[in-house]
Amino acid sequence: MGPGEERGCTSTRSFLSKFCSCNVALYIFQILSDPQLWLVSLGNAVPSGMLTAWQNLMGLNFGPLGVTDAEIGRIGFVSIGAQALVASGIALVQDKLPR
Repeated sequence: MGPGEERGCTSTRSFLSKFCSCNVALYIFQILSDPQLWLVSLGNAVPSGMLTAWQNLMGLNFGPLGVTDAEIGRIGFVSIGAQALVASGIALVQDKLPR
């Protein structure tokens, strides 16, 4: 074993070499104790939960208006596709912004 190599790792330059130590729990703890992770998770969880609740109730909300289940399914499918496109666009813009 050469200098700087950990047991079980073939190369210190490999991407996974930093995860080869026996103390994986420490890495997980460091990730989960990062406040930015929780802020991003909360920022994603709240709108996602509201959207999911709204999509589950679309049949009840649109039923009295004469909208069929097939049309509601298409509305849900298109809304998910549009959200994915908008989120990808926002991510591209954020990548281009100076840090």
